[in-house]
Amino acid sequence: MAKFKKLLFIFTSLIMATYLVFYAPLPFFSSAWENRYDQPHRLLDTPHRMADGFLITNRLKGKSRSEIEELLGVPPETGYFSDWDMVYRLGAERGFIGIDSEWLVLKVGNDNKVIEAQIVSD
Repeated sequence: MAKFKKLLFIFTSLIMATYLVFYAPLPFFSSAWENRYDQPHRLLDTPHRMADGFLITNRLKGKSRSEIEELLGVPPETGYFSDWDMVYRLGAERGFIGIDSEWLVLKVGNDNKVIEAQIVSD
């Protein structure tokens, strides 16, 4: 029975380590955000995971448009998602075969503050 518990512990530890290395949300690093297009098919999906962190912590909600632009930069012009006010491309869609792109989209209210944030695919 002790051998089974040891194997179960090792297996569980490997699963948790894999999650932390490849899938867990990341804190925001401006240098990684600014260079997110340099390596479009990164193994670790850094921009995606930073955006996940934004959504989990609600860090972007309530910030003004100028605060968002200071943090993430001015959103590039795009024809995608015209019903959203600010659109940032994260990179290729996560998964085995990433055909589409993932985007961080923000909706700004009448008071010029973010009221909604999502990650969407095209």
